[in-house]
Amino acid sequence: MMTNKKYGVLDIGSNSVRAILYSDGKILYKRIITTRLGEGLSKTGVISAEAQDRTVSAIKSLVGHLILNGAEEILPFATEAVRSAKNGEDFKRAVRDSVGLDVDVVSGDIEGELGLLGALNGGDGGIIDIGGASAEIVVAKGGKRVYSHSLPLGAVRLYDSCGEDEQKLDEMIEKRLVEYGEVPQYVDYYAIGGTATTLGFIDSGLENTMKTPLTEEH
Repeated sequence: MMTNKKYGVLDIGSNSVRAILYSDGKILYKRIITTRLGEGLSKTGVISAEAQDRTVSAIKSLVGHLILNGAEEILPFATEAVRSAKNGEDFKRAVRDSVGLDVDVVSGDIEGELGLLGALNGGDGGIIDIGGASAEIVVAKGGKRVYSHSLPLGAVRLYDSCGEDEQKLDEMIEKRLVEYGEVPQYVDYYAIGGTATTLGFIDSGLENTMKTPLTEEH
């Protein structure tokens, strides 16, 4: 069995597109481009032409970099923006026409499980992943998933709906949080994803290099 095959993975999120090159248990290369694919989605229900163009352009660039770095197979997947958009299939078709790859649109549960696996590697605990268009909470105990819920509300959707109105933000968040139901307590939780990274930048007093469209981080 070949263990050193180089796999490229594209995570097409509602706020950014991430690429990694992986082989034999190691990440060899990674890059992120912020494209705000989910911009305006909460108001229109569709991915705008501008957001689609930005994101497809970013995907084409990242695929090129992965190939230059030796990727033998590239696996693209997308999350909430594409799975909830009325024109999600049009977006998938645009990606296929541009780079010849079929995008796998994962469910909210699968998105949460992937985050849990990546953060805890099969261990016990919980993850909170606040993305651009959704927020997942997943908990594992005894090596098994005991709780999982994906809320279709994230940083981009909140901004589209509330702008910088803090009172409106608080009211919307409080109203929607009840949808999580009874979340397990007394476990260690870990924040993952772009929102957690941005908050880490702010807390540390570091410059956030991922805040504008088509910004790249090496």
